Amino acid sequence: MQLNIDTSRSRHSNQPVGPLKVAPSVRTVESLGPPISQHRPSAANKIAGIVLSLLMIGGGLALGGFAIRGIVESGGNLPLQVQQGHSWFSVGLMLLLALVLIGLGVFFLVMVRKLFSLTIVLCPEGFYCQQHGATKAFAWDEISLVEEHVLHEQLPIVKGAAKALMPTVASRSYTVRRCDGQTFDFDGNTLPRVEALAVPLSAAMRKRNVPWQVTEQTQ
Repeated sequence: MQLNIDTSRSRHSNQPVGPLKVAPSVRTVESLGPPISQHRPSAANKIAGIVLSLLMIGGGLALGGFAIRGIVESGGNLPLQVQQGHSWFSVGLMLLLALVLIGLGVFFLVMVRKLFSLTIVLCPEGFYCQQHGATKAFAWDEISLVEEHVLHEQLPIVKGAAKALMPTVASRSYTVRRCDGQTFDFDGNTLPRVEALAVPLSAAMRKRNVPWQVTEQTQ
């Protein structure tokens, strides 16, 4: 894994990126102008998230049930550790893995729930996001920093030196920081077309000379 980070300078400015000043946000949704476009996470990502969450939770429950059945069938009289059959070590390991799977499943369900309620609206003077009944406005002139995270992944079909010859696929995620410290993250899971927000955001930040930090990572 290779990680390249350039935090000294931004893409849209020749000035070093220093400590960001914190100021209150005064722009409202109405001040951003009429909506240009509206975006929501794709249905495919929502369904995939639900299926993955349920599989993890179901697998965790099944594994935990198997471990508990071993304890019940033995009457709680298990050896500490054996090479075959149930032992307190194997049962404890299975219960631990079950808790991890259930925890991850619940975490993904929470993330999917956020996707279901998320709406992003692009306007002439910025954008705003609506989620769980709350609305946050990000006016172009109130954004203090944009962080772009680029992940280059090589296809894992070959090993060794030949892997360097394989083409890479780049995925991008973004963190938009407002002047008062509020942030908004978006990527391919949040938006079916990341460029729908990234392109006008980049143009507005370049026009206003707002710092744009890029972090690149290769796997």
